[in-house]
Amino acid sequence: MLRVSHLPLVHSALQSMTSAYTDVKGRYPLLGLMGGVAGVRIHSVSQVAMTRATPLLQSLEPQSGLSQRRSSYLVLTLILPQVYTCFFIMSTSSRTIHDAHTVIKSCSTTDPKEKAKIYNIWAENYEEDHKLLSYRGAYLAVDFLSEHFCGRPEESLVLDVACGSGMVANLMTELGFRSFVGVDGSKGMLELAAKTGLYQDLKLALLGTEPLPAQTGVFDVVITAGAFYPGSVPVNVIRELCKAAKPGGLVCIARGNYRRPIHIEYTENLQKEQQLMEEEGLWGLKGTKQIDRYIRNPDVECGGDGEDIQEDQFISGTVYLYKKSISASTSTQ
Repeated sequence: MLRVSHLPLVHSALQSMTSAYTDVKGRYPLLGLMGGVAGVRIHSVSQVAMTRATPLLQSLEPQSGLSQRRSSYLVLTLILPQVYTCFFIMSTSSRTIHDAHTVIKSCSTTDPKEKAKIYNIWAENYEEDHKLLSYRGAYLAVDFLSEHFCGRPEESLVLDVACGSGMVANLMTELGFRSFVGVDGSKGMLELAAKTGLYQDLKLALLGTEPLPAQTGVFDVVITAGAFYPGSVPVNVIRELCKAAKPGGLVCIARGNYRRPIHIEYTENLQKEQQLMEEEGLWGLKGTKQIDRYIRNPDVECGGDGEDIQEDQFISGTVYLYKKSISASTSTQ
């Protein structure tokens, strides 16, 4: 890392970024959004960006014949954006809705590994940004579950899929639940979840590329909020959630109804899979709940302090609740 960071091209690029932050942030609106970042954070941001850019830089180092114009182009288009993204995500002072929107948009990648890297960096500001975005997915999932749960919470085992920082578990403890197993694709998020002290076990897994690391047929509740989207969790993972639930157990899924074509297609495929699983006798639908305001729409910027918000500035959401069939065979799911 030290050798790569001392390459003239890289050293110059990082110096330029630091200078821009220090001297001209007030003249450029985008840099102005970073105004709350403390100077000491620049070193940390540069290290994160360098880690992500190192494979590219190592491939460039032997190519001493690169023209200055070509080298500059590569730095501007492939390296500095890494630094720029890290600045937005790692800022800890005076964050705004615009900052949160910027990070949400950076999560639009359909590559699960790239998305996990973004969440690792974002973990530090994740909960604060979700408050700014008026995110209600975790609350709505737990609330809808509580309306239909008839067991003894203190004796129930919960699988929290895509547990993030532990929002769902925090809410469920208020209802008396005490036993949680969490799964997430981001190491940074799992570190936050561990700090809550609520989970008996936490497992790292990129769902879809790796199997769900959970015992079969043992969980009273399997719950997930904000995970079933393109590039995050493939549609077929829903069968793994059902497989983890015990016969008669509940599976609760909360997700936003995003309006981009890729999300609409994903939703259609998800609903087909849900219906197919009903027809196969794997589970039965206990109910759904539609919500007008699930999260702020990342494609619509609100002005000022966010007051007088119009409905089109929010994404609606849906909560699904299924009960696993008593007769369902886990070996055939």
